Amino acid sequence: MKYIIYYDSAYHNLVEYEIGKFDVLGDGVGLLNQNEKEIIQDNNLLFQKVISLLNIRKKRLDIVDYLNASIFVRFFHKIDCECVQMNFDVLNKLFIKLDKKLKVAVRTVYGINAIDKNLTQEIASYIEGMGFKLDVKSPDIVLSIYVGDKIYYGLDSQKNLQSNYRAGAPHYSKGDEISRAEFKLLEALERYRIDLSSIHHAIDMGASPGGWTHALAKCGIEVSAVDPAELDAKVLEMPNVKHYKMSSQEFIKLPMPKFDMIINDMKMFGDKSAHIVCNCGNLLQKNAVLIMTIKLAEKNIYEQILRALTVLNTQFDIMSVKKLFHNRQEVTVYAKYRY
Repeated sequence: MKYIIYYDSAYHNLVEYEIGKFDVLGDGVGLLNQNEKEIIQDNNLLFQKVISLLNIRKKRLDIVDYLNASIFVRFFHKIDCECVQMNFDVLNKLFIKLDKKLKVAVRTVYGINAIDKNLTQEIASYIEGMGFKLDVKSPDIVLSIYVGDKIYYGLDSQKNLQSNYRAGAPHYSKGDEISRAEFKLLEALERYRIDLSSIHHAIDMGASPGGWTHALAKCGIEVSAVDPAELDAKVLEMPNVKHYKMSSQEFIKLPMPKFDMIINDMKMFGDKSAHIVCNCGNLLQKNAVLIMTIKLAEKNIYEQILRALTVLNTQFDIMSVKKLFHNRQEVTVYAKYRY
């Protein structure tokens, strides 16, 4: 099986470190051939340590497990066919056995050297002609296509894909957000499919100026925003936000109800940030959700990530760590409080 992978091109070497060599199709797009590429390499011991900290219950990992576990592969999809022009006979064979009640989305990425830049509508019309309903926002099935010097496409269930967006790249409309940092949290909540209906009280550690607090509070969650610095006036006006103008060390000494969620986007080294989160353990419900960024210096990136995850692992089950689309020099961790 072959896979198209999408990643931040600045981290090309780290993608290869995790999954092995692959063919570059375009800027931030690659082709991985499972039959030709060695996934386990002698030089990726740190990645193996990261995998050992993830909450993966399978004893034997396959290519999909490694792609899912990869920090720096943002998105991937399998390839059912590659061709120099669109092969509608093959496309028909992919769809012929599917239930016509399934909703379908067509997501196409065009490379700079795309041999055809007008495929999307043609393919969508063909699928509609077969009797399927197109639904961009909430499909059951997704036809993912990359067009470069060849056309690569594959059919996947939406629930099996890592992201609801083309190439794992969400673009949110600007509105009343405090800062672009809100988009990082929104992406994480969507990417990790976190059910906010079960979350009622959250702590935002290092909240200033209040972007993450603002994003959660807009969802109806009561947020305790902890930061000795000021919050944006718009955030302070929200009735379900309480600002604790103090350090995290002072906050954890206060009598508090148990929280369902803790978020942390502090601008400090990851292991120190992780220690702050772990110090809040006595305030958290069992299985409380953690969303946290690990800020990265330019050198020894894997060592930095591993140090932070090792600290978190003392109290949290680490579900995933990813370089998301809206991350810059950082990665985002999703975890659940163990106790």
